[in-house]
Formats: sequence, C-alpha cells, structure tokens
Amino acid sequence: MYTEFARALRKNSSGRPMIFNLCNPVASPDWGDCPEEQQSTYSWSYAPGIAQSWRTCTDVGFVGEIEFKDVLRNYDANARHPEVAGPGRFNDPDCLGPELGMSDEEFRTQMTLWSVAAAPLVIGSDVRKLGATSLGILADRDVLAINQDRAAVQAVRVGPAGTTETWVKRLADGDRAVVLLNRGDSPATLTTTARAVGLTGGRFTLRDAWTDRVTESAGTISAAVPAHGAALFRVGRASGKPAAPHLVAGLPQVTAVGGDAVPTGVAPVAAGGDRARIEVAVRNDGTRPVVAPRVRLTAPKGWTVRAAGTTPRLLLPGHTAAFAFTVTLPDGAAPADAALTARTSYEVPGRGRLGLATTAALRVAPAAPDGDDVTLSHHDWISATSGWMSPTVDRSVGGGRR
Repeated sequence: MYTEFARALRKNSSGRPMIFNLCNPVASPDWGDCPEEQQSTYSWSYAPGIAQSWRTCTDVGFVGEIEFKDVLRNYDANARHPEVAGPGRFNDPDCLGPELGMSDEEFRTQMTLWSVAAAPLVIGSDVRKLGATSLGILADRDVLAINQDRAAVQAVRVGPAGTTETWVKRLADGDRAVVLLNRGDSPATLTTTARAVGLTGGRFTLRDAWTDRVTESAGTISAAVPAHGAALFRVGRASGKPAAPHLVAGLPQVTAVGGDAVPTGVAPVAAGGDRARIEVAVRNDGTRPVVAPRVRLTAPKGWTVRAAGTTPRLLLPGHTAAFAFTVTLPDGAAPADAALTARTSYEVPGRGRLGLATTAALRVAPAAPDGDDVTLSHHDWISATSGWMSPTVDRSVGGGRR
C-alpha cells in the first residue's frame, strides 16, 4: 500500500513534486503484542526505498502536553539506525513542540537534537501564538545550517549512554557538530575531546551555535549545561591568529544546604532561613592563559551573598579555579525556582576584559504545614511526575475529572 501511494504521489495530476512522510499505523511497541514488522520502530527497514522521510517512534506527546522524557524516548528510538539516513531520506522522530508543555530550555534541547539528527523540522504548535523565545530558537541560522547540512549525516553517540552524553554529526566541510547533552535534573559541566569526535591537530575553533561565541581550544570541548539542556558546538581545526581561549564558567552549583551535602544529580531544595554553599568552577581549555579571573554571584532581592576564599591571579591552560559563596535565604522566602547568576570576567592579553554569565535555579520549598491534621496532597507541591501524563489534585492524570 505504501509503495502504491508513493507511486501515485510521484505521478500526481498537477505534476508537482511532493514529499512522502511515511507513518506506521501501529504507534508503539508498547501498545499490545504486535509483530515487530508492524511497529513504528521498524519503518527504517523498508521506508527508505519508498518515502523521503518516515516516523521512527510513537507520537512525541499529547496535544498541549509534550514532556521532555518523551522527547528523549523518541530521539533514542530515532538514533538506532543512522545508517539509513542521507541526502533525500531522513529518519523522523516526530514534530517539534515549542510551548506545548516543555520549558524553553527543554525545547531548545529538542531543537538541538532534531538538528543533529538531520530530522525533518515540522512544528506541532500554532506558530501564530508562539513567543519571541520560541521563534528565536526555531529560526537560529547556525542551528538550521547544521540540520540542513548537505551531507545529511545523522549524529551518533560517542561514548556510553547515561545521564550525560556526547553526540557528534560529521558535516560536509569536515567540521563536526558536537552536542553535550544533560538528561539529568541538575546542572553539570560536560566534556569530550576533539580526538573523540574525529578531529586531529593542535588548535580547534569552537563556535557555540546558540550564542555565536567563538573560542579556541587545545583539544577539549566542554560546556556548563543546565538540567535538561544541551550545548551545541560547530568544531573545526583552527588556523591563523588565535581566538580567545575557551573558558568554561560552570553554572552555580549548590553543594550544601543547611550544612547537609546535596547528592550529585539531585535538584537542590532550600527553605526560608536556610544557608546554602554555592560553588562556581572556572576552567581554561584554551591554548593561552587568562589573567585575573573573577566571579560575582547574584541572588534574588533580600538574599545575602558572601564570597568565601581567595581568587587566583592567573588561570593557566588546562587548569580550574573554584569560586565559593555562602547564600542565606530570608525567613520569608517565597516558594519558587530562584535564579542564581554567576558573572565571570577575565582578561586576555591583547583582547581586554571578557565575560560571560551562567544561571542555575535553586528551588525554594513552601513553609512546612502547620497543625496536626494536614492533607498533604493539598499542600503546595515542590514537584510531581508520573509515568503517564501529569499528576493532579483530585483529578485523574492529565487533569480529567474523576
């Protein structure tokens, strides 16, 4: 049937060229005990000879409720057979979902992953209602250039699967598009090397596709990546006059709250009156030293921020400096995701003083319930997740009535 439909499209009465995107009617291997050849994840085996693109998994989410975990599920299913993708034929992990349930950071990650997958960029949202941030993500020229690269190579993972991963896409001019993906719930500094992504030499240019910042590295490719975030670099061999060193300013990391250490990979939570220790790691991955690195940490109004320790006068290539702060929350701190912003500045000989900023969130919990008889489900939640849509109070998952 698919073959006959494709033939009819090619011979349509208007004579216009048409693209055939094949969607397997059986949505998911999780929906019933159906033969493998009927599952949506099996389309890679026959669709390349019939269609220009083909769905590789179930729907990426529900109408108005696309969750990041399902975006990752679809991306992983799509990544299983990169060998069948190429010019004029593309694996399709389903539509992009700006403002349909994900945060801006999560949608930027989806756009990053779909771009290096050489995936069709089909928007599932009402574009007439999208905000400036979403439109900016969709229209970023450097990211679109990676998606539309004429080699049409699909990214593959370098190294093991896990909470943090590296994905690389070979580009037509020999450069590499490198993704540092953070699937976890807390920020992390992610690192790979030029050699690991297939490049050799002594100097490398790193162009951040999202910020347009261009730096030079001695071979390390790294970035501070927020929770559910992804860094995207276009990496190539450097030549000519050296660019500014690739300096990595870590996101503010909450290492302790109220004297208790925060476990790695756990989103930190504090309450009014708590004292938190914040650390910012600054690393020089460039080929030249930087002078007088400084970090200034800002917190919401009414919070107290005090620096702890000393600052170095010089940060050599391959070295890291840790900047520590003590942050005290006011007793009446309102429940919210409070922004902690680290502004890092440094001096590069011949280029003056440069800077960059990184921001991470510290979740402020509501005050503990008062009284002997408290319905905890009606107390303000810090967070809530379920395996199927979103949990709600006194309603079924997804918000339907009981």
